Amino acid sequence: MHSTDSKRLYRLAYRAIKRAASGPVNYWSGKAFASCDPSQWPDDMELSVNVALGTGNKDQAIQHLGPIGNLQKELIALQGGTANGPFVTAENIANATQKVTETLGFKSPGLFFQPPGRVSAAPAEPEPSADPAVTAA
Repeated sequence: MHSTDSKRLYRLAYRAIKRAASGPVNYWSGKAFASCDPSQWPDDMELSVNVALGTGNKDQAIQHLGPIGNLQKELIALQGGTANGPFVTAENIANATQKVTETLGFKSPGLFFQPPGRVSAAPAEPEPSADPAVTAA
């Protein structure tokens, strides 16, 4: 399907959902129930589709996630060995571990890792202590 054909299809589906809506709709977001009211959506919303990890099986998805972890390692090295930005944060790493765990088929990544919202930057390494003779003086 061509990109312009896809856009047209998504636009038609969007308009059909908006037109058929009679009020708020409850749905499962993957983590909790949420609700939205399609009848209140704007007439012309910019639409895009994000296909996570492309197509393929679980093994291919894991292979696609591997380079992300490697890039994170390299960028953390550029940041002085800490995960406090500007390129990679602790939350970025937590998101990657969650995605890998979910892709491997585990329904509860929290069994293995803290969820991204509970992760903060690792504390900075303490400054090396000065020469003991200087400290004593």
